[in-house]
This record gives sequence, C-alpha cells and structure tokens, in this order.
Amino acid sequence: MEDPETAFARRGAPFTYNVEKFVQLVKSLKERQNETITAPTFDHKLKDPTENAIAIGPEVEFVILEGNYVSLPDAGWNSIEDYVDETWFIETPADLVRARIIKRHLEAGIAQTEEEAAQRADGSDLQNAAYIAQNSKKTTVLINGV
Repeated sequence: MEDPETAFARRGAPFTYNVEKFVQLVKSLKERQNETITAPTFDHKLKDPTENAIAIGPEVEFVILEGNYVSLPDAGWNSIEDYVDETWFIETPADLVRARIIKRHLEAGIAQTEEEAAQRADGSDLQNAAYIAQNSKKTTVLINGV
C-alpha cells in the first residue's frame, strides 16, 4: 500500500484489500475442485483476516463467497466473474445499512458509544456502501432485501 494513512482512514475500501489473493482463492476453488483448499475468515472484533481458517474439501458441492466488492468492475475484482457460476446482489436501503454498521461497530468493540459508531459509519463505511451501490455490475440474481 503506497499511502498507509489513507489506507487506514479508508479501511474496508476496495483498494485496501489484497484483491489478487482473493481472486487466486476464487480461481483455486473453481480449478482445483478435487483438492482441499484453505480460505481465510474475518471477524470484525479481530480486525484482520485469519489465514487458512476454513478447509474446503472435494466433498463440498458449492461455495458461497460473500463480499462487498465481488461484482465491481474495478481492476482485479472484475476477473472474479470468470470463476463463478452466479453472482447475487442484495439491495438494502441505505438507512438500514447505516443502522447495521453502527450496531456492528458497537458489538465488535470498534466504537464505544453510538455517537462514535455513527461517526465511523458516516465516514468510510457509507462511502464504501455508496460506491458498491453505484458501481456493481449487473448480477445473475438481484434480491431486494432487508
């Protein structure tokens, strides 16, 4: 990362991820179905991925990849569609997204008060959410969700 201060301030934005590593994981899941592949997990309380936390063996018939940016047209992210059969997008009202982010910040101990959690949500988190809503490519399935 060329500018660590910007990366920290915008933590969670598409450019702060190791997209090449994620795409390699998706590619491995598609191309190496007869092998056991390990994948990371993420817990907001820990604030960073835990490498090799999940083992996905040949007996697994399908894998659901969850991620905010898997349908972006941005460089790197745009190659994910080469390795998946379907993409789904759950469209959620912005006010509900904000409320859920605030709750997550409080539950994970990222923020100590609702005001602090709201400030964090209104910063980078909602910028990221708006970017996703405005820029995600058309998906196989669109769900109007809550």
